[in-house]
Amino acid sequence: MRLSIAGKYRRRQTGWFCLGINYEEIYMNTPKKREEYFDVAKGIAILTVIMGHVIHDCTLKNWIFSFHMPIFFLISGYFFYKKESKGFIEAKARQLLIPYAITCIGIMISSVIVNLSLNNVSAIGGSTKEWIIASLYGSGGVHEVPFHIPQIGATWFLWALFISLVIMNSIVDSKYSYLIVISLFFVGQKSSELVWLPMSIQPALVCLLFVYLGYMCKKEKILQKDLPKGWVVAIAIIWAVSFIYGGHMYLVGCYFGNGILDIIGALCGSYIMILVSRVIVRKTKFISRILQFFGRSTLPILCFHLIEQNTFPWWKVQELCWSVGFNHSEMAILFCKYVFMLVALVLVYNIPVLRKIFSVEREMKNG
Repeated sequence: MRLSIAGKYRRRQTGWFCLGINYEEIYMNTPKKREEYFDVAKGIAILTVIMGHVIHDCTLKNWIFSFHMPIFFLISGYFFYKKESKGFIEAKARQLLIPYAITCIGIMISSVIVNLSLNNVSAIGGSTKEWIIASLYGSGGVHEVPFHIPQIGATWFLWALFISLVIMNSIVDSKYSYLIVISLFFVGQKSSELVWLPMSIQPALVCLLFVYLGYMCKKEKILQKDLPKGWVVAIAIIWAVSFIYGGHMYLVGCYFGNGILDIIGALCGSYIMILVSRVIVRKTKFISRILQFFGRSTLPILCFHLIEQNTFPWWKVQELCWSVGFNHSEMAILFCKYVFMLVALVLVYNIPVLRKIFSVEREMKNG
Protein backbone atom coordinates (compact mmCIF):
# COMPACT_ATOMS: atom_id res chain seq x y z
CA MET A 1 0.00 0.00 0.00
CA ARG A 2 2.85 2.36 0.78
CA LEU A 3 4.36 1.79 -2.61
CA SER A 4 1.00 2.41 -4.26
CA ILE A 5 0.43 5.67 -2.40
CA ALA A 6 4.01 6.78 -2.97
CA GLY A 7 3.74 5.95 -6.64
CA LYS A 8 0.54 7.95 -6.94
CA TYR A 9 2.16 10.86 -5.10
CA ARG A 10 5.16 10.78 -7.44
CA ARG A 11 2.87 10.82 -10.48
CA ARG A 12 1.12 13.89 -9.16
CA GLN A 13 4.49 15.54 -8.60
CA THR A 14 5.50 14.95 -12.20
CA GLY A 15 2.97 17.61 -13.17
CA TRP A 16 4.23 20.06 -15.72
CA PHE A 17 7.16 21.88 -14.06
CA CYS A 18 5.60 20.72 -10.75
CA LEU A 19 3.02 23.51 -10.98
CA GLY A 20 0.17 21.30 -9.89
CA ILE A 21 -0.81 20.31 -13.42
CA ASN A 22 -1.00 16.56 -13.78
CA TYR A 23 1.00 16.58 -17.00
CA GLU A 24 1.52 12.82 -17.10
CA GLU A 25 -2.24 12.23 -16.89
CA ILE A 26 -2.68 14.25 -20.07
CA TYR A 27 -0.13 12.24 -22.01
CA MET A 28 -0.56 8.76 -20.56
CA ASN A 29 -4.17 8.87 -21.83
CA THR A 30 -3.26 10.16 -25.28
CA PRO A 31 -4.25 7.80 -28.11
CA LYS A 32 -1.20 6.54 -29.94
CA LYS A 33 -2.68 7.43 -33.30
CA ARG A 34 -3.07 11.11 -32.40
CA GLU A 35 -1.11 13.30 -34.77
CA GLU A 36 0.88 15.11 -32.13
CA TYR A 37 2.48 17.57 -34.50
CA PHE A 38 -0.85 19.40 -34.79
CA ASP A 39 -0.72 20.10 -31.06
CA VAL A 40 2.85 21.33 -31.43
CA ALA A 41 1.78 23.63 -34.28
CA LYS A 42 -1.08 24.99 -32.17
CA GLY A 43 1.31 25.48 -29.25
CA ILE A 44 3.67 27.53 -31.42
CA ALA A 45 0.75 29.51 -32.82
CA ILE A 46 -0.75 30.43 -29.44
CA LEU A 47 2.65 31.57 -28.14
CA THR A 48 3.05 33.78 -31.20
CA VAL A 49 -0.45 35.20 -30.66
CA ILE A 50 0.75 36.58 -27.33
CA MET A 51 4.03 37.70 -28.86
CA GLY A 52 2.22 39.49 -31.68
CA HIS A 53 0.34 41.61 -29.15
CA VAL A 54 3.60 42.84 -27.61
CA ILE A 55 6.29 43.34 -30.23
CA HIS A 56 6.53 46.28 -32.62
CA ASP A 57 9.13 45.00 -35.08
CA CYS A 58 7.31 45.13 -38.43
CA THR A 59 8.99 42.14 -40.09
CA LEU A 60 8.55 39.88 -37.07
CA LYS A 61 4.96 41.03 -36.64
CA ASN A 62 4.25 40.38 -40.33
CA TRP A 63 5.73 36.89 -39.96
CA ILE A 64 3.47 36.15 -37.01
CA PHE A 65 0.32 37.50 -38.64
CA SER A 66 1.05 35.56 -41.83
CA PHE A 67 0.18 32.22 -40.20
CA HIS A 68 -0.83 32.35 -36.52
CA MET A 69 -4.59 32.75 -37.07
CA PRO A 70 -4.95 30.90 -40.41
CA ILE A 71 -3.29 27.79 -38.96
CA PHE A 72 -5.95 27.55 -36.22
CA PHE A 73 -8.75 27.60 -38.78
CA LEU A 74 -6.92 25.13 -41.03
CA ILE A 75 -6.40 22.68 -38.16
CA SER A 76 -10.02 23.11 -37.05
CA GLY A 77 -11.07 22.20 -40.59
CA TYR A 78 -8.72 19.23 -40.62
CA PHE A 79 -10.42 17.76 -37.55
CA PHE A 80 -13.92 18.72 -38.64
CA TYR A 81 -16.54 15.97 -38.83
CA LYS A 82 -20.09 16.52 -40.00
CA LYS A 83 -22.73 15.85 -37.37
CA GLU A 84 -26.45 16.32 -36.83
CA SER A 85 -27.11 20.06 -37.04
CA LYS A 86 -28.80 20.76 -33.69
CA GLY A 87 -26.36 18.68 -31.67
CA PHE A 88 -23.41 20.18 -33.51
CA ILE A 89 -24.52 23.75 -32.80
CA GLU A 90 -25.15 23.01 -29.12
CA ALA A 91 -21.76 21.31 -28.71
CA LYS A 92 -19.85 24.12 -30.41
CA ALA A 93 -21.74 26.75 -28.42
CA ARG A 94 -20.70 25.04 -25.17
CA GLN A 95 -17.14 24.67 -26.38
CA LEU A 96 -16.63 28.19 -27.77
CA LEU A 97 -19.35 30.65 -26.73
CA ILE A 98 -19.52 29.84 -23.02
CA PRO A 99 -15.76 30.51 -22.63
CA TYR A 100 -16.33 33.71 -24.66
CA ALA A 101 -19.02 34.87 -22.23
CA ILE A 102 -16.94 33.96 -19.16
CA THR A 103 -13.96 35.83 -20.61
CA CYS A 104 -16.06 38.95 -21.20
CA ILE A 105 -17.27 38.85 -17.60
CA GLY A 106 -13.66 38.37 -16.48
CA ILE A 107 -12.60 41.44 -18.46
CA MET A 108 -15.30 43.60 -16.85
CA ILE A 109 -14.43 42.44 -13.33
CA SER A 110 -10.69 42.88 -13.94
CA SER A 111 -11.27 46.33 -15.41
CA VAL A 112 -13.11 47.44 -12.26
CA ILE A 113 -10.37 46.02 -10.02
CA VAL A 114 -7.58 47.70 -12.01
CA ASN A 115 -9.37 51.07 -12.04
CA LEU A 116 -9.91 50.85 -8.27
CA SER A 117 -6.25 49.98 -7.72
CA LEU A 118 -5.23 53.01 -9.80
CA ASN A 119 -7.69 55.28 -7.93
CA ASN A 120 -9.48 55.84 -11.20
CA VAL A 121 -13.00 55.37 -9.85
CA SER A 122 -14.56 57.88 -12.23
CA ALA A 123 -13.59 55.71 -15.21
CA ILE A 124 -15.36 52.56 -13.98
CA GLY A 125 -18.82 53.44 -15.32
CA GLY A 126 -17.66 54.39 -18.81
CA SER A 127 -15.23 51.50 -19.01
CA THR A 128 -17.83 48.94 -17.95
CA LYS A 129 -20.34 50.31 -20.46
CA GLU A 130 -17.78 50.07 -23.25
CA TRP A 131 -16.86 46.49 -22.36
CA ILE A 132 -20.54 45.50 -22.30
CA ILE A 133 -21.02 46.90 -25.80
CA ALA A 134 -17.79 45.25 -27.00
CA SER A 135 -18.85 41.92 -25.50
CA LEU A 136 -22.30 41.98 -27.09
CA TYR A 137 -21.00 43.04 -30.50
CA GLY A 138 -18.05 40.65 -30.55
CA SER A 139 -15.78 42.66 -32.84
CA GLY A 140 -12.05 42.05 -32.83
CA GLY A 141 -11.28 45.62 -33.90
CA VAL A 142 -12.63 49.15 -33.54
CA HIS A 143 -15.15 50.23 -36.21
CA GLU A 144 -17.25 53.32 -36.80
CA VAL A 145 -19.99 52.00 -39.12
CA PRO A 146 -22.89 51.61 -38.44
CA PHE A 147 -21.81 53.33 -35.17
CA HIS A 148 -18.79 53.39 -32.86
CA ILE A 149 -17.98 49.77 -32.10
CA PRO A 150 -15.38 49.10 -29.38
CA GLN A 151 -13.23 46.00 -29.75
CA ILE A 152 -13.44 42.94 -27.56
CA GLY A 153 -10.05 41.75 -28.79
CA ALA A 154 -8.67 38.33 -29.65
CA THR A 155 -11.75 36.34 -28.64
CA TRP A 156 -13.34 37.43 -31.93
CA PHE A 157 -11.74 34.13 -32.95
CA LEU A 158 -14.28 32.17 -30.88
CA TRP A 159 -17.29 33.73 -32.61
CA ALA A 160 -15.66 33.42 -36.03
CA LEU A 161 -14.74 29.77 -35.49
CA PHE A 162 -18.22 28.95 -34.16
CA ILE A 163 -20.01 30.50 -37.15
CA SER A 164 -17.59 29.10 -39.74
CA LEU A 165 -17.91 25.57 -38.33
CA VAL A 166 -21.71 25.79 -38.25
CA ILE A 167 -21.74 26.89 -41.89
CA MET A 168 -19.24 24.17 -42.76
CA ASN A 169 -21.48 21.57 -41.16
CA SER A 170 -24.36 22.77 -43.33
CA ILE A 171 -22.61 22.87 -46.71
CA VAL A 172 -19.93 20.19 -46.60
CA ASP A 173 -22.06 17.57 -48.34
CA SER A 174 -23.06 19.87 -51.18
CA LYS A 175 -21.40 19.18 -54.54
CA TYR A 176 -21.10 22.96 -54.86
CA SER A 177 -19.49 23.43 -51.45
CA TYR A 178 -16.33 24.98 -52.88
CA LEU A 179 -18.38 27.57 -54.80
CA ILE A 180 -20.36 28.39 -51.66
CA VAL A 181 -17.14 28.85 -49.67
CA ILE A 182 -15.58 31.14 -52.28
CA SER A 183 -18.80 33.15 -52.61
CA LEU A 184 -19.11 33.61 -48.84
CA PHE A 185 -15.45 34.66 -48.68
CA PHE A 186 -16.12 37.54 -51.07
CA VAL A 187 -19.39 38.43 -49.33
CA GLY A 188 -17.56 38.69 -46.00
CA GLN A 189 -14.60 40.61 -47.38
CA LYS A 190 -16.55 43.09 -49.52
CA SER A 191 -19.34 43.75 -47.01
CA SER A 192 -16.74 44.55 -44.34
CA GLU A 193 -15.76 47.60 -46.39
CA LEU A 194 -19.32 48.95 -46.12
CA VAL A 195 -20.55 48.08 -42.65
CA TRP A 196 -19.30 45.99 -39.74
CA LEU A 197 -21.70 43.29 -38.57
CA PRO A 198 -21.87 41.83 -35.03
CA MET A 199 -20.43 38.57 -33.73
CA SER A 200 -17.51 38.65 -36.17
CA ILE A 201 -19.79 37.38 -38.92
CA GLN A 202 -17.63 38.73 -41.73
CA PRO A 203 -14.34 37.28 -40.41
CA ALA A 204 -16.23 33.99 -40.02
CA LEU A 205 -17.21 34.04 -43.70
CA VAL A 206 -13.63 34.84 -44.70
CA CYS A 207 -12.07 32.26 -42.38
CA LEU A 208 -14.47 29.59 -43.65
CA LEU A 209 -12.10 29.34 -46.62
CA PHE A 210 -9.28 28.16 -44.35
CA VAL A 211 -11.58 25.75 -42.49
CA TYR A 212 -12.67 24.26 -45.81
CA LEU A 213 -9.10 23.95 -47.09
CA GLY A 214 -8.09 22.24 -43.84
CA TYR A 215 -10.93 19.77 -44.32
CA MET A 216 -9.85 19.12 -47.92
CA CYS A 217 -6.27 18.53 -46.74
CA LYS A 218 -7.57 15.71 -44.57
CA LYS A 219 -9.88 14.35 -47.24
CA GLU A 220 -7.14 14.26 -49.87
CA LYS A 221 -4.47 13.23 -47.31
CA ILE A 222 -2.26 16.09 -48.43
CA LEU A 223 -0.39 16.43 -45.15
CA GLN A 224 0.43 12.71 -45.15
CA LYS A 225 2.27 13.05 -48.44
CA ASP A 226 5.99 13.83 -48.44
CA LEU A 227 6.67 16.54 -50.98
CA PRO A 228 10.05 16.69 -52.75
CA LYS A 229 12.55 18.99 -51.04
CA GLY A 230 12.45 21.33 -53.98
CA TRP A 231 8.73 21.85 -53.49
CA VAL A 232 9.19 22.50 -49.79
CA VAL A 233 11.89 25.08 -50.49
CA ALA A 234 9.64 26.76 -53.05
CA ILE A 235 6.77 26.89 -50.56
CA ALA A 236 9.08 28.40 -47.92
CA ILE A 237 10.28 31.05 -50.39
CA ILE A 238 6.70 31.98 -51.32
CA TRP A 239 5.89 32.32 -47.62
CA ALA A 240 8.97 34.50 -47.03
CA VAL A 241 8.10 36.76 -49.95
CA SER A 242 4.51 37.08 -48.71
CA PHE A 243 5.43 38.36 -45.24
CA ILE A 244 8.58 40.32 -46.14
CA TYR A 245 7.15 42.15 -49.11
CA GLY A 246 3.50 41.71 -48.24
CA GLY A 247 2.52 40.85 -44.70
CA HIS A 248 -0.64 42.92 -44.66
CA MET A 249 -3.21 40.25 -43.87
CA TYR A 250 -5.46 40.82 -40.85
CA LEU A 251 -8.22 38.22 -40.63
CA VAL A 252 -9.83 40.09 -37.75
CA GLY A 253 -10.64 42.94 -40.15
CA CYS A 254 -11.07 40.86 -43.33
CA TYR A 255 -8.15 42.82 -44.74
CA PHE A 256 -5.84 41.42 -47.40
CA GLY A 257 -3.49 44.24 -48.41
CA ASN A 258 -1.82 42.14 -51.06
CA GLY A 259 -4.85 40.18 -52.14
CA ILE A 260 -4.34 36.56 -53.06
CA LEU A 261 -0.62 36.75 -52.18
CA ASP A 262 -1.57 37.05 -48.51
CA ILE A 263 -3.86 34.01 -48.75
CA ILE A 264 -1.25 31.89 -50.55
CA GLY A 265 1.38 33.05 -48.06
CA ALA A 266 -0.85 32.03 -45.15
CA LEU A 267 -1.32 28.56 -46.62
CA CYS A 268 2.40 28.17 -47.32
CA GLY A 269 3.34 29.46 -43.87
CA SER A 270 0.91 27.13 -42.13
CA TYR A 271 2.23 24.17 -44.13
CA ILE A 272 5.86 24.99 -43.24
CA MET A 273 4.98 25.39 -39.54
CA ILE A 274 3.27 21.98 -39.59
CA LEU A 275 6.41 20.47 -41.16
CA VAL A 276 8.54 22.17 -38.50
CA SER A 277 6.21 20.74 -35.85
CA ARG A 278 6.74 17.25 -37.27
CA VAL A 279 10.48 17.69 -36.93
CA ILE A 280 10.09 18.90 -33.34
CA VAL A 281 8.00 15.82 -32.46
CA ARG A 282 10.63 13.50 -33.94
CA LYS A 283 13.78 15.22 -32.70
CA THR A 284 13.07 16.99 -29.41
CA LYS A 285 10.82 15.07 -27.05
CA PHE A 286 11.03 17.57 -24.17
CA ILE A 287 10.24 20.66 -26.26
CA SER A 288 7.61 18.69 -28.14
CA ARG A 289 5.79 17.80 -24.92
CA ILE A 290 5.82 21.40 -23.71
CA LEU A 291 4.44 22.68 -27.00
CA GLN A 292 1.86 19.89 -27.12
CA PHE A 293 0.66 20.89 -23.69
CA PHE A 294 0.27 24.51 -24.78
CA GLY A 295 -1.38 23.33 -27.99
CA ARG A 296 -4.00 21.39 -26.02
CA SER A 297 -4.58 24.40 -23.77
CA THR A 298 -5.07 27.06 -26.44
CA LEU A 299 -8.60 27.96 -25.34
CA PRO A 300 -7.80 28.93 -21.72
CA ILE A 301 -4.53 30.53 -22.84
CA LEU A 302 -6.36 32.73 -25.34
CA CYS A 303 -9.11 33.71 -22.91
CA PHE A 304 -6.87 34.54 -19.96
CA HIS A 305 -4.45 36.35 -22.25
CA LEU A 306 -7.30 38.56 -23.43
CA ILE A 307 -8.22 39.44 -19.85
CA GLU A 308 -4.72 40.65 -19.00
CA GLN A 309 -4.24 42.20 -22.44
CA ASN A 310 -7.36 44.35 -22.10
CA THR A 311 -7.16 45.32 -18.44
CA PHE A 312 -3.65 45.08 -16.94
CA PRO A 313 -1.70 48.39 -16.96
CA TRP A 314 1.29 47.11 -18.92
CA TRP A 315 2.45 50.67 -19.43
CA LYS A 316 3.52 50.64 -15.78
CA VAL A 317 5.87 47.73 -16.49
CA GLN A 318 7.26 49.73 -19.39
CA GLU A 319 7.81 52.76 -17.16
CA LEU A 320 9.49 50.57 -14.53
CA CYS A 321 11.89 49.17 -17.15
CA TRP A 322 12.80 52.64 -18.32
CA SER A 323 13.29 53.88 -14.76
CA VAL A 324 15.95 51.22 -14.09
CA GLY A 325 17.64 51.76 -17.44
CA PHE A 326 16.36 48.57 -19.08
CA ASN A 327 15.58 49.44 -22.69
CA HIS A 328 14.03 46.14 -23.68
CA SER A 329 10.62 46.61 -22.09
CA GLU A 330 8.95 44.48 -24.77
CA MET A 331 10.95 41.45 -23.63
CA ALA A 332 10.07 42.11 -20.00
CA ILE A 333 6.36 42.45 -20.79
CA LEU A 334 6.40 39.32 -22.94
CA PHE A 335 8.10 37.38 -20.15
CA CYS A 336 5.47 38.58 -17.66
CA LYS A 337 2.67 37.59 -20.03
CA TYR A 338 4.07 34.09 -20.38
CA VAL A 339 4.37 33.80 -16.60
CA PHE A 340 0.75 34.94 -16.29
CA MET A 341 -0.18 32.30 -18.86
CA LEU A 342 1.42 29.56 -16.74
CA VAL A 343 -0.29 30.78 -13.58
CA ALA A 344 -3.62 30.83 -15.43
CA LEU A 345 -3.10 27.24 -16.60
CA VAL A 346 -2.36 26.13 -13.05
CA LEU A 347 -5.70 27.59 -11.99
CA VAL A 348 -7.58 26.09 -14.92
CA TYR A 349 -6.21 22.59 -14.44
CA ASN A 350 -6.74 22.61 -10.69
CA ILE A 351 -10.14 24.28 -10.33
CA PRO A 352 -12.95 21.90 -11.41
CA VAL A 353 -15.35 24.57 -12.68
CA LEU A 354 -12.63 26.09 -14.88
CA ARG A 355 -11.66 22.67 -16.19
CA LYS A 356 -15.26 22.16 -17.24
CA ILE A 357 -15.70 25.62 -18.81
CA PHE A 358 -12.54 25.32 -20.88
CA SER A 359 -13.03 21.63 -21.74
CA VAL A 360 -9.64 20.59 -20.36
CA GLU A 361 -11.19 17.55 -18.66
CA ARG A 362 -11.95 16.23 -22.12
CA GLU A 363 -8.41 17.06 -23.23
CA MET A 364 -6.98 15.18 -20.23
CA LYS A 365 -9.14 12.13 -20.98
CA ASN A 366 -8.87 12.15 -24.76
CA GLY A 367 -5.47 13.71 -25.20
